[in-house]
Amino acid sequence: MCAEALVGGFLRPAANWQICMYEKDAEPNLAVKSVWFGAELFGKVAKLVRSSDELESSATDDRAPASLGEAIERLQRDYEGTLADPRPYFLTGVMDEALYDEDCEFADPFVSFNGRQRFVDNLSNLAGGFITEASTRVLSTERGPSSYSTKLLVKLRLGLPWKPVLAWPWGVLHEFDEDSGLIVRHIESWEVSPAEGVKQLFTRGDGKSV
Repeated sequence: MCAEALVGGFLRPAANWQICMYEKDAEPNLAVKSVWFGAELFGKVAKLVRSSDELESSATDDRAPASLGEAIERLQRDYEGTLADPRPYFLTGVMDEALYDEDCEFADPFVSFNGRQRFVDNLSNLAGGFITEASTRVLSTERGPSSYSTKLLVKLRLGLPWKPVLAWPWGVLHEFDEDSGLIVRHIESWEVSPAEGVKQLFTRGDGKSV
């Protein structure tokens, strides 16, 4: 996700991680990209071995938003979580699916694809096992005429044998279609250099706090 192409200039990372990820002549490090797809596969396998009563619906509302204002308010609630579990949607796997267009574009520094269901499945699967410990702190939020962006400090322990801990500012730009009120682009940005990202991913996390 380059700073301009990925987030359209809405979130400008301190490092050029996004730029190197989305230039055609600078593909992500093969090992790191392999971990991303491995994580996706891990989530699918984990879902198969979990019993049906362990799997919860990821939808919090099945109604399409009646207005852009309602859509943004519901999105903010996804970040706030619930009284029972006040963690953001990307850690619980519980998201308001009806806020997203079925062909919504999702992009992060590793991959870009269209399709709400793939994102929903990945989110549910990874939150259900691949992320074993996490903490977040809101750094900033910004509401535009047809967008909502957030930046959080996120720390994650991954369910890999060496238990790595990833920690860096993470931003998301949500772009809405003004007519439908649905999110049509979900673009993530990570403020971390390629070298630091790879170092964290392949460093043992034993003894590190999250």
